[in-house]
Amino acid sequence: MCHSDFRLEDTKLRQNINLTIVSLVCQIASRVLVRSSRRHHGRSRRRSAARSVLVFLPGIGTILEIYDKLAQCNMRDFLCLVLLHSSSGIDDQKAALEPPPPGLLKVILSTNIAESSLTVPDVSIVIDTCVCRQIRFNPHMRLPILEDSWISREAADQRKGRTGRVRPGEVFRIVPRNFFLSLPRNIEPEIIRVPLEETILKIIEIRCDPKVLDSCLDAPKPGDVEEAMKSLIDLDITTKIPTGHQLTSLGYLLVKMPVPLRVGIFVLAEEALVIAV
Repeated sequence: MCHSDFRLEDTKLRQNINLTIVSLVCQIASRVLVRSSRRHHGRSRRRSAARSVLVFLPGIGTILEIYDKLAQCNMRDFLCLVLLHSSSGIDDQKAALEPPPPGLLKVILSTNIAESSLTVPDVSIVIDTCVCRQIRFNPHMRLPILEDSWISREAADQRKGRTGRVRPGEVFRIVPRNFFLSLPRNIEPEIIRVPLEETILKIIEIRCDPKVLDSCLDAPKPGDVEEAMKSLIDLDITTKIPTGHQLTSLGYLLVKMPVPLRVGIFVLAEEALVIAV
């Protein structure tokens, strides 16, 4: 079973993953309800029921889609839904850390922000889609883009570690075991995956030598730094000076723009044409 069998561009695959998550959360909530009822009547000696479920999803769009489905499912009255992503406020983060109200199962729908940035102490079940959103270079567009991709097994282990901290935990991965074992052990760091021009531009902005990249733990490939620097000079974004390199007027404009380098060049070129006309 290979990656071509599970293409994230496949709409049907994405729909099946989302439906599986909703079904699994409802089953867990039902199990919690039964165990709580048995403990209430003193008929169960099994371990305490789950209180929080952490679901790893790739982005805000998927989080909202799952949220809407859970808010309409037959177990909705027994769920305390919490959303965690890069735009979450302090209140959302506090809700993720606080215990759920009595009789409710807390379900945290999160991006990989909960993989390492935020630790939820009472998670007893992790549901992992094994998908994340990361920057990759698109050779056809010649631009770095943010896209969904399969995570590494190392990242999956990190997600697994979010449970079982204060009570026994379980992990459900929404992929077949054989496919999971075919995932790479590690993912190449971003500095190797994307063009270096933007990174070098920021290094020059703070008046450092771009060759500092050679001393990184995951250093770029030999010759990539020089090639990127030559590209910046050819585009008149940087220029050589006796002490190294500095930004040109165009470079100063581009480094302040919150868009990929080539998009910034296109925007400025269009503005120049409008002014010329």
